[in-house]
Amino acid sequence: MLRRLPFILFCVALIAFAAAFQSPRRVELAVGAEDAAPFLANFYDAERGYRWTQAHSTIWLSGLGGGNQAWHGAIRLSGSRPGASAGPSLTISLNGAPAVSAIAANAEREYAFDIAPGQLGVNGDARIDIESQTFTPTNDPRELGVRVFDLWLEPQGGFALPSLKLLLMALSLAGAFTIASAAATPSLPYAARRNRADAPPARGIGRRGGGFGRRSNLILQGDEIASSQTALLAMTERVLQLSGPFLWFATLVWAVVAVAVLADRAAAGWWLSLAWLAALALGLAAGLVGWIAPRAALGSHRWRFALLLFAAAALVRLVLGLGRGYEGDVEIYLSLAWKTVTYGIHSAYITLGEVPPPNTPPFLLYPFAVVGWLYRELFSPLFPPTWLNDPALLRFLMRWPTLLADLVAGALILRATFRADDRRWWLPVTLYLFNPALIFDSAYWGQTAAIHALWMLLAVMASARRWPGWAGAALSLALTTKPQALAIAPLPALNAWRDRGLLRFAAAGLLAWLVVVAPFLAAGMLGGVIAQYTQTAQYHPYLSVNAHNLWWLLTAGQGWQPDTNGLAGVPFRIWGFALFGLATLLSVAVTWRNRASLDLAAAYQSLAFFMLLSQIHENHALPLFAPLALACAGGRASWRLYGALALTALANMALHDPALVQAFGFPGEEIYGGPGLAAPRLINAAVQTALFGWMTIDMLSALRGARKPA
Repeated sequence: MLRRLPFILFCVALIAFAAAFQSPRRVELAVGAEDAAPFLANFYDAERGYRWTQAHSTIWLSGLGGGNQAWHGAIRLSGSRPGASAGPSLTISLNGAPAVSAIAANAEREYAFDIAPGQLGVNGDARIDIESQTFTPTNDPRELGVRVFDLWLEPQGGFALPSLKLLLMALSLAGAFTIASAAATPSLPYAARRNRADAPPARGIGRRGGGFGRRSNLILQGDEIASSQTALLAMTERVLQLSGPFLWFATLVWAVVAVAVLADRAAAGWWLSLAWLAALALGLAAGLVGWIAPRAALGSHRWRFALLLFAAAALVRLVLGLGRGYEGDVEIYLSLAWKTVTYGIHSAYITLGEVPPPNTPPFLLYPFAVVGWLYRELFSPLFPPTWLNDPALLRFLMRWPTLLADLVAGALILRATFRADDRRWWLPVTLYLFNPALIFDSAYWGQTAAIHALWMLLAVMASARRWPGWAGAALSLALTTKPQALAIAPLPALNAWRDRGLLRFAAAGLLAWLVVVAPFLAAGMLGGVIAQYTQTAQYHPYLSVNAHNLWWLLTAGQGWQPDTNGLAGVPFRIWGFALFGLATLLSVAVTWRNRASLDLAAAYQSLAFFMLLSQIHENHALPLFAPLALACAGGRASWRLYGALALTALANMALHDPALVQAFGFPGEEIYGGPGLAAPRLINAAVQTALFGWMTIDMLSALRGARKPA
């Protein structure tokens, strides 16, 4: 009976799920209410119980079920044209089919329509498009269509098929719970070996007075004990991996039933869509972390503690990700998501729909496009241009790729630094996952440094393990994400040459690059990708773009000057290249002398890139933290250096954050440098320059071979 319990619960949940859609209650949406925003696209903000449309606005009610039924509905609106005898022309369509065509009256009235059986599809999705003439009132720059108050839909009876989409989402959630349950369970082979090792030894128990038969009996007893422990562990794991997901599924479906019966079906569909997407993302994260991290070596207690660390790190980032982010950059990301979904990813490097070509390489366009596609399919089928509305949910979803990148980098650090006899095994991964500078950039600002930092870390780790092909592919992906990854390029290339794998390194890098640019190559738009790299130096041709580096210190905070200005008759840009070249020679020499110092050299290269070159932004130093964590764990650098750099990197970004600067009462222009915060910025630049000097001394010590473990 117990074996059949999951199947019974599964069947009962399916029946209950189908029963939830038999309720004949009407679906109502108060368009003028604040909580209606998730179901609207291209509407203006609520005003006194109504919302103005634009020329084309959409109401999206998803997962209503009953797609096989006939429905009746109505929408209450008004044309509201001051001083006009006639209202605007109005067209209301339902799932692409015209439902109402009329001249909207100035007064409020209901416009009724009928929905034929099957018109809502297998999911019961209702997309209601409202198109109308617009006008611009006095002292209001908006182009207004009609005022919409509310909407209702009512099934006309008969058996209602449940929403197939919601059912598949529930099944997917069960799959996500399966992954999470498996990730929380220690690896069976290791646990079995551990229990077998902990079993009482058979030898020596019957040393005196015992014969071969007694010893054999004791050996058999020991084997039976170990076998029973292994069987018990296997049964426990089987219960967790099989029964658990079915129980979760039953609980989930009962919750969906309650929401569908007690609340509005449209709200149930929207929230389930968001829950499904969140569980899918977290399940993917848990699966990747569980696959990368050394689960078997960690054991059950340490593995569960590690999972708590990763869960807490994800929660912190999700909470901070609810904000608006760094306005200018996030708005560019949103417009690129809209552009790649609307016109295709190959269209990114041409001007379309008021969106100019991006100043970023092509890899970042892929997560933007995936997030935008999910947003359109689940929450906004109209997906209007993001500068015409303010999609808060899309802003939040755009943080998820960097969240995943941070968690995967943490898992890689845990795998590389874990030692079974080290009581502080948790320190490197904890200090990386909860690095305040990384959290500020990826979660609070919504920036993307975590993605190319992950590829750079993979390139370093692959090079350290003498995998030139993988190192070349990872470095190529890093360079197709951000040009700043060029900082570490000489190090894996040098190791590939030493390992006689330079050809594999180059071939794998070329192949990875071709995969990324394939859509642009097929569309004949590869020139736009190439131009992005050749024009990188033209985007911000200034000495320091808010980076508290050597140049900010030497010019006393006057970083926003052309880097073609000079020192001793030589342009600052040339000085930067020369100094960075010297730092690169030092890194190459250290790596040549001691390959184990590759992680320290990679961290130093990222910091030197930030400190010495011109045109550097305040967050360009962040890729140094992953390899620096490896170096600190290996005794090649000090954790005090890591902590100090984390704090100064955080201060660098915070002292130029628009929201924080204005919260302290300074004008918006202060973020580019000014008298208000000049002193703390100069102090931070001086401290970061001193930390760079500290790290340079570490590198020189490593070159001499005199470096002692910290």
